[in-house]
Amino acid sequence: MRRAGWRGGTLGDPRASSAANGQMGVDAVVKIASEAIKKAVALPR
Repeated sequence: MRRAGWRGGTLGDPRASSAANGQMGVDAVVKIASEAIKKAVALPR
């Protein structure tokens, strides 16, 4: 059984978190995902 920890994203002091930090994370994920989708769609079939 795997324990949650820094690899699971569960450690750290949540007091430093904010909606702005969360939005930066969402923006990063969306950017990476959209780039991957565009790359996959552009590949010849």
